[in-house]
Amino acid sequence: MASRKPLDEIFHFDEQGTLPPPGPIGRLVRLVMGVLITKLVYDWIAIIDSSDFNQPFILLWVALSAVLVPYVINIGYGIKRGARPRYTLFGIWMLAAITGYLLEGVLRSEALWFVIGLTQIYIWGHLGISFLLSAVLSTPGCEMRAIPHLAGKISGKGSQEHYCPGFIDNVDRWEKNRVEKRASDG
Repeated sequence: MASRKPLDEIFHFDEQGTLPPPGPIGRLVRLVMGVLITKLVYDWIAIIDSSDFNQPFILLWVALSAVLVPYVINIGYGIKRGARPRYTLFGIWMLAAITGYLLEGVLRSEALWFVIGLTQIYIWGHLGISFLLSAVLSTPGCEMRAIPHLAGKISGKGSQEHYCPGFIDNVDRWEKNRVEKRASDG
């Protein structure tokens, strides 16, 4: 079995221009992901409430956010904090659960749900906006670098790049190989 890299080793940033920008298919995948995630954020704001606390689908999104938060924070902000954002998130949720218990007498309190909702809106919102921006800007590598990419374009200073630890690099690599193969065959 292959060993997985610890999170501290995953986050490394390359100089601007190191990674190729996505092609039309990669940009379309980013756009679709951005729209889907933005719809999830809208649902968190407008539809989902504490009565959904026990819905498996909702709990799956909450659990997935805990998995993704180190990537959103580390890559999105260009820092190397490893798994600490996840531990911070768990700490915030734990404090909310304790506060809710003290105020309402139950662990599954409105206070906990409110804090979970805020963290979901932030994590998924940051990810959704990043996907949408990366589709528009043709951000190389990970979509989480789209906001720094935009800031670098505006300031003229550029920004560092990061490969995508998710599936986006596979899409970009497939598209690039497809184009290169077509060029060499033609």
